[in-house]
Amino acid sequence: MYLIMTSIYEKAHKYISKKDISWDIAVWKAFDSNQNLIYKKNTRLNKRVENIVTNENAVFYTLTLTDKALNTITLDHLQREAQAWARKNLIRFVGNLDYGDELEHTGRPHFHIIGNYKDKPTYDTWPYGAINFKRVYNPDHKRIKNYILKLSLHATKKTACKIFKSKEI
Repeated sequence: MYLIMTSIYEKAHKYISKKDISWDIAVWKAFDSNQNLIYKKNTRLNKRVENIVTNENAVFYTLTLTDKALNTITLDHLQREAQAWARKNLIRFVGNLDYGDELEHTGRPHFHIIGNYKDKPTYDTWPYGAINFKRVYNPDHKRIKNYILKLSLHATKKTACKIFKSKEI
């Protein structure tokens, strides 16, 4: 929320510097612009996830991390490794870093990725921990998209969780 508010604040100042308008109108325009960007991003993500889950080889992956990986490698680097793993093993994908529900789970970082596999998935291709995967048989792309979006928006307050994705095919 802080980043969005900073962005709105900055956009409002730009509107005022370009046009002779009041602060209230500038903030409204900046907020409206941000809402439009969020809507467009959500629409693109929804379409991408829909394209993935309607394919017969859609799989939902969880890539876990060992204590050794967590203690010796930065999360930024691990996220780049997760994205590289997805590029190597999947045709298209959407993924993100998740910390789990701190009340019910360990709160350990791990990655969720939904994608279309190139070859049948195996358990031995992720060197930083374990791989769990499940085929998507009854796709509810909106539910999966909302889950991934929710995780990226508020999975943690300490690091920025970004969605990573394949280039569109």
